[in-house]
Amino acid sequence: MDFLDKLKSCIFEVNNLLSQYIEIHNKVLKSAGTFQSLFKKVDFQELHNDMGILLKDFASKDIEIGELRNEIYNSLTPPQKELFDCFSGYSGALLKTVNLLFKKVELLYNRSKNEGTLGWGYFSRISREYNESINDYLEFGKILNRAYKEIYE
Repeated sequence: MDFLDKLKSCIFEVNNLLSQYIEIHNKVLKSAGTFQSLFKKVDFQELHNDMGILLKDFASKDIEIGELRNEIYNSLTPPQKELFDCFSGYSGALLKTVNLLFKKVELLYNRSKNEGTLGWGYFSRISREYNESINDYLEFGKILNRAYKEIYE
């Protein structure tokens, strides 16, 4: 497998993780992010477990991207390096987003078990940071899509 094939494969793997994140994000919104959710029992343990697994997968992929950088980066052309840098930033922004959603779910999970308090100020700050991180990865994604098309299409 050549350098560009390895990079392309890694990009597709992160895209698969993104799909998993979106699925869990939507599940969190549906089950815990509505007015109706106040009146029904939410399985925060399942959400917490799912987020924990996804966070580990993203962290492992982040390490793999670092190793891939060490392996191939110096052999890439300037436009390919730009793609790699953008992809690395995108993946890092996604990792941050997944980490923040995990923190939110963890707070809700601990509160559902009556462990600790759920301070509105702290929860609001995490929620705000989470929303900002979504915007960050979306912006990286737009740039990544353009850079990807220049190299692979």
